[in-house]
Amino acid sequence: MGEQSVLAKAKKEKQTKQNRRKGRSGLIIAVVILAVVLAAVATVLIILLVSRGQEQSGEDKPDDNNTAIVEDGKKEKTGDDNPSIIAPSDENGQIGDHVRGKRDSKVAVIEYADMQCPGCAQMAPKMERIYEKYKDEVAFIYRHYPIAGHQNAVSAAIAVEAAGKQGFYWEMLNAVFDNRADWISQSGTRLTDAYVKIFEKVSKGKKSDTKQFKLDLSDKKLEKKVQSDKEHGRKDKISATPTIIVNGKEVDFDDYGRDIETTIKEAIDGVLESSKQERFQELYDEYQSRLDKQGDEYSKKYFKTFAKYMDKVKSFDGDYRQLEKRDYLVGDGKEVSGVDYAAYYIGFLPNGKIFDSSFDNIDSPTKLKSPLNGSTSMIEGWLEGIKGMRYGGVREVTMPSSMGYGENETGGIPANSTLRFIVMIIEKPAKLKVSDELEELAVDLYGISLRDNQ
Repeated sequence: MGEQSVLAKAKKEKQTKQNRRKGRSGLIIAVVILAVVLAAVATVLIILLVSRGQEQSGEDKPDDNNTAIVEDGKKEKTGDDNPSIIAPSDENGQIGDHVRGKRDSKVAVIEYADMQCPGCAQMAPKMERIYEKYKDEVAFIYRHYPIAGHQNAVSAAIAVEAAGKQGFYWEMLNAVFDNRADWISQSGTRLTDAYVKIFEKVSKGKKSDTKQFKLDLSDKKLEKKVQSDKEHGRKDKISATPTIIVNGKEVDFDDYGRDIETTIKEAIDGVLESSKQERFQELYDEYQSRLDKQGDEYSKKYFKTFAKYMDKVKSFDGDYRQLEKRDYLVGDGKEVSGVDYAAYYIGFLPNGKIFDSSFDNIDSPTKLKSPLNGSTSMIEGWLEGIKGMRYGGVREVTMPSSMGYGENETGGIPANSTLRFIVMIIEKPAKLKVSDELEELAVDLYGISLRDNQ
């Protein structure tokens, strides 16, 4: 009932649908105010294996197989499991992480790859498509993880870094993967010429300096950057390339029948959902704090008046066939019109048991909770029962089960229950500002508008 319960109902409905998909049943409670259920999203840490069973290029060495295994096979203790952008430092030659997409996003996708690994080359176009889909929401980070035994893996990574100095990092990264056959078995000047040719291709028609690129291929700072990336990979327990990490969790590709690209997207979607829910909770808590402050002001104004009618809560004969109304206090304000009102209430059963109320503690009340805003989604008995009331008025409304929750057992209310409410009608509180971000998240996550339900 009202703004808070509309949101609570939306959250409950969403959780119920999730539970039903898992084979559990759920009951939507329309009256009780529920806390936000934050979905815990987990992506399992496991090695990404690609290209299994496909033919190797004739130019690849025998050890350049479908999955590049770390040479020593050892795993070190991981450092910070949370994704983060590594800043420039002496350790990495003053070259920090290369990031594209939404740099300040709370969701980060890190790829560790070896330029000479065929599986990494196959992953490149997939990651490009994934980047295009999520670039406005996610930070994408690439880190080098050259494998011992891949003779040109380090030099290819340095070539990418050299291009990056001139603003062609991502173009060069994809081009080096695309043109593996041109450099994978080369050495000496032929290897340098292959990298230069690729660089000239990606920088054609743009401001670039080929001479400087060639010089940078020998820059020790770039080699330091590549080795630093690998060291971070060791800390992240990387044991194969390519490895994709979404917010500190390695994406699981142990099911060879699954589409790799789809699996990565599902991992990202899960973390995005969790991140949105956390952000929603943060913003909603602030909004709720303002609602509570407003509610406290109204409580100071109406608590003493409404508390006088607590003694009206007692057992009664539940055999009602029609709606009955009894005014305890006729208000002197505006008559209720549509949903332009707010209300305090006590709802109880024929045995005198209270199932819901506006008081903070029904046994020893000290204040009123935020008033219930008028809504067309109220039960029929409520909508009919308050007709003709004026602001400041207090009324007893007794309704047969057919005008309440009928045969449904709802929020502790037994099926086929006659209900009685003590209702006080007041003016509707001023609407509080709902930020665009909070409104968008409420609609996106729960399909409801906070603004429309104020």
